[in-house]
Amino acid sequence: FVGDVHLVCPHHKLLDLMGSWNAPNKSTLQGMGPVHASKARRRGLRLDHLYNSREDAKKQLEADLVEYYGMLKVLNISEQELYRKAVENSKIQ
Repeated sequence: FVGDVHLVCPHHKLLDLMGSWNAPNKSTLQGMGPVHASKARRRGLRLDHLYNSREDAKKQLEADLVEYYGMLKVLNISEQELYRKAVENSKIQ
């Protein structure tokens, strides 16, 4: 049995970083808030998606990434700028 465990993916940590863009000490930056939001919206990637169907996993991940790309657009930043900011922050693992 593979439970419905939701996975914290790299984009969750990056969403956490973007959510605290102007207040770096606002979050632990471990992606907990964004992964819970994904779970509540029923878009999050679960462990059973990986074991049962690659197509389901792909659909779930694509649906979940919509928020990530939307946040990049709203903040008007590039992935390169986000990566640089993540590397500079010691909280991001």
